[in-house]
Amino acid sequence: MPAYNEENGLAKSVDSAISAANSAGLDFEIIIVNDGSIDKTGTIAAEISIKNTSIITIHNEKNMGMGGAFKEGLKNASLSHVMIFAADSEHSADGVLPILNLFGKFDMVIPYVKNPEVRPLHRQIISICYTWVLNILFLQKIPYYNGLVLYRTELLQSINIKSNSFSFQAEAILKLLKKRATWQPVGCFLQKGEHQKTKAFRIKNIIGVIGTLLRLRISL
Repeated sequence: MPAYNEENGLAKSVDSAISAANSAGLDFEIIIVNDGSIDKTGTIAAEISIKNTSIITIHNEKNMGMGGAFKEGLKNASLSHVMIFAADSEHSADGVLPILNLFGKFDMVIPYVKNPEVRPLHRQIISICYTWVLNILFLQKIPYYNGLVLYRTELLQSINIKSNSFSFQAEAILKLLKKRATWQPVGCFLQKGEHQKTKAFRIKNIIGVIGTLLRLRISL
């Protein structure tokens, strides 16, 4: 659970993740990566970890980006499967269950948003264009590249994810597809009224995404 300045949504996101895992009957660990936050995220994460031994917190001294934070968590993952979980309280337990219900059946379970209208229109348009460009460039039919993808941990740890930007997940999916990983799409719903301003459109992230796509287009 990468968390950069998520003091308002972190605790609720952790509760949703725990509830989803319990509903699916799965053992779990939650790795919160406080990614150089300058608000109370680190303090809240530490307090949550003290209360639950299944939760650990890692503190990055500086902001590493969504991809960098995820990779830091991946290094410490000890169970058979791993997934990113947003810390902005966008996902309810019920919204995550369709993913977890396919646990162990595929190398990757790739969710897509069934109610995109709950997000601002510009986010919908950018998401559609991003997915379209990736599928055109790499001859794929992936419905969404930025969701809560469930991966087989060993397989994900076997590839080198270079991107620290929001495009890290596109890189992971495309590299695993090249290794002939099995996958299954599944539709999921987002919570209404829980959408904070995304950090994906910061200049730093946009440049990172463009760089990753150029590099992948050359190498894959």
